[in-house]
Amino acid sequence: MTTDGLDVNAVLNSLKDFQRKTVRHAFNRLYKIKHGSKRFLVADEVGLGKTLVARGIVAKAIEHLQEEGVVDRIDIVYVCSNAAIAQQNVNRLNVTGQKNYALATRLTLLPLELPNLGKRKLNFVSFTPGTTFDLKNSTGLWKERLLLFHILKDMKGLRRSGLRNFMQCDVGREKWLKQIKRPIEYDKRLVVKFLSLLNQEADIHDELEKLCEEFGYYRKNWSGPLKIRRNKLIGRLRKGLARSCVEALEPDLVILDEFQRFKDLLGSDSDAGVLAQELMGFPDVRVLLLSATPYKMLTLYGEEENHYEDFLHTLGFLFDNKRQLALLRDDLDAYRMALYQNAENGVEIRDRLQNRLRKVMVRTERVPATRDRDAMVHESQVETKLIPNDLHRASALDQLTQTLGVQEAIEYWKSAPYLLNFMKGYKLKEEFVDQIDRQVDLSKPLEAMAPYLLKEESLKKYDKIDPGNSRLRALVDRTLSNDEWRLLWLPPSLPYVQSGIFSETSTPTKSLVFSTWSVVPDVIAAVCSYTAERKRVQVAGFTDYFDLYKSRRPRLVFRRKEERLDTMSTLLMLYPSPKLSNLIDPMRVAVNRKQPLSAKELNQIAFERAARLANEMPGIRKKMDGRHDHSWYWAAIAKHDL
Repeated sequence: MTTDGLDVNAVLNSLKDFQRKTVRHAFNRLYKIKHGSKRFLVADEVGLGKTLVARGIVAKAIEHLQEEGVVDRIDIVYVCSNAAIAQQNVNRLNVTGQKNYALATRLTLLPLELPNLGKRKLNFVSFTPGTTFDLKNSTGLWKERLLLFHILKDMKGLRRSGLRNFMQCDVGREKWLKQIKRPIEYDKRLVVKFLSLLNQEADIHDELEKLCEEFGYYRKNWSGPLKIRRNKLIGRLRKGLARSCVEALEPDLVILDEFQRFKDLLGSDSDAGVLAQELMGFPDVRVLLLSATPYKMLTLYGEEENHYEDFLHTLGFLFDNKRQLALLRDDLDAYRMALYQNAENGVEIRDRLQNRLRKVMVRTERVPATRDRDAMVHESQVETKLIPNDLHRASALDQLTQTLGVQEAIEYWKSAPYLLNFMKGYKLKEEFVDQIDRQVDLSKPLEAMAPYLLKEESLKKYDKIDPGNSRLRALVDRTLSNDEWRLLWLPPSLPYVQSGIFSETSTPTKSLVFSTWSVVPDVIAAVCSYTAERKRVQVAGFTDYFDLYKSRRPRLVFRRKEERLDTMSTLLMLYPSPKLSNLIDPMRVAVNRKQPLSAKELNQIAFERAARLANEMPGIRKKMDGRHDHSWYWAAIAKHDL
């Protein structure tokens, strides 16, 4: 068996040296070494290309499986927490260049979305844990129920009209009947095990027959108990279909990206965990974990998690061998005692630990091996400075937490200011609100906190606010201190036009912020947005929030005027027209030009091309009273995009 388009050397040559070394070590542990590992973790530091390493391992794995000839087809499963990222990264893992096999889907929709699974030499399938494994007892997507209807409609003993009404759930009647009538193509081989399972589970089959009878005649409203029975049974049917699809999929390599976000799937007894274990426990399957933070490095007193247990939980999954895990724990205990006692055998134990861990994981970090100390990537250093008010803020927050009787909030203070303004779902804020509701006297700590809270009056007048945190202050200075606030978006790295607002500002860049606290994104968004808006309105001469809205007419207001749509031409400011985008693409315009266009030249070319397009459009109509029909301006371009 061969897969067209695969050039392993080309894939590996596109990697950096340290990435190729990682690929070689991980591949050998997974496939080549006699007593290797079926599970391996690549824990390279953020930004060092774990997805590219995975791409190299995928290429080597496909080549190996082809040479061994042990499988008729190769199925590679990619799991990550976000569907958009899943689709993007599956395309990155595409080592053959073929476009017809990468697919982001749900496990229960495999028969529908991969109707020719068995006929393909290579299948890439991507999943998200929330929609794939955690099926609960819900009714799922209407497409899942549509597939179940077509699978079950010819089963003996089932009333078809009842099955149709049973599977409708919350879909509109007209839409559901329309979908039911349409023939669908699905891989019947993928559902053979499901039908077999259904026949073996007598209670499921009997309940399905009963419900199809009770749903035999359509009603707009079904009783509560009947809906509960329906939802529970559909949930069981979806789980059964998912399990049968795992067996039919026959995965050869499962890749879990940023798996720490769904670590409960690695060893949980929940239905989701059991289903995931069936996928990762398939005979001869290999599992590749990707994560820069595979376990929590440190937990503090009072936190629910335990970093040491988290570490052992991850290792328990990787080794999948109780004896190996026990030996590792013994070495960890011995190494701890050697450090306490400054024992001579500490280095020996450390090396033994490293050798054990390298069997199931590898990590590469940035190293200062070059003269400029940027061996892998360049990382600029941002200096943050504390000011006296930061410490006063910490003192006031500490006084409040002691009065409330909650754990100290120093870690919160390090990450974000204005905590009482922005905190949601935190114990500190919940306890604060609860004691206010119970009229507990908090006047003293609130008096201390007052100078460090956002005030409505100040915001209305666009007063300057202090970022209130050394890190946030540095971020604001770095991103908004010059003229970047004047830009609606970042300019392209290779600009087509050397004029306008982009040429008048410094070259901005993106900032990536990491935090374990959910309050941080809200604070960053609010403070930075307010700071940028304040700079903008000051240039326009406004000093009051309400004056801005009184003196500026809203731009995007759509309404009817004299029985016609009004201000619809404004829609063109937002309408994403593929026709115009292709016609006036700056990159296409700039092809074969030695120097970037000026804005004036680009505008002239755009005007000429748009004028030619306008001549192809239907002419402006006149109404009975002689006025032009201005709907032409917004309707004509939409018609061209049809």
